[in-house]
Amino acid sequence: MTNEPGNSIGTPTAAVREQAVETTALVTGQIQAKARQAAHLVKDRTPDRVRDRAAQASGFLARAVLRAGRLTAEKTPDPVLHKAGRTARAARAHRTPLLAAGAALAVFVLVRRGRGRR
Repeated sequence: MTNEPGNSIGTPTAAVREQAVETTALVTGQIQAKARQAAHLVKDRTPDRVRDRAAQASGFLARAVLRAGRLTAEKTPDPVLHKAGRTARAARAHRTPLLAAGAALAVFVLVRRGRGRR
């Protein structure tokens, strides 16, 4: 298991990588479809009055978050802001693996919750 040239022990092949990408895309697509279906069901079953109140609360919350963000940015030291910016850029650069990991975690939690109720 060394990293010497010509030694392929322990290194994933292109086929394995391709299969992992395809599997990730398939699972991500399935999760997105389920999320759309669940959102549609929730929307259909929620009264208009409740949706209007939720929209108002969402707007209020968005304004509060913006204000909190401005206050935090004003009071946060520059080195911390710099590190947070680097972290955000790294997250944006690796968005697909992060989303896939988050989706896998969500599926795992939902499966565990479903099994716990039986």
